[in-house]
Amino acid sequence: MVILIAGILAAVAVPVFLGALDQARASSTQAALATARLAVTLAVVEEGQLPTLAERDAILAGAADPAVTLDMTGTGTDFCLAATHDQLVDTWASTQRVVPTQGASCALDGSIILP
Repeated sequence: MVILIAGILAAVAVPVFLGALDQARASSTQAALATARLAVTLAVVEEGQLPTLAERDAILAGAADPAVTLDMTGTGTDFCLAATHDQLVDTWASTQRVVPTQGASCALDGSIILP
């Protein structure tokens, strides 16, 4: 009887736990995008242009945890940031005007491609 109850509890708890892990991974991805978005926006405001390649690489490397990969596209002062988590399927993308959006991606000109 105890084994049956433990099995039922495990059947309920495991999916809840896995869902919480995916939510944490999505939150980590969104946080990395928000941090990078703020840093790039600050660079654009201060310099009047997108960060240099070296500055961009430093921003992207400093904004994410090791499981999140960030990429940036853009021209002039328009930019788009894309993020993927190595344990999630969906990508997230954000621009200086669009909050992180699940399933979105970036065009080369810095615009966002919504799902």
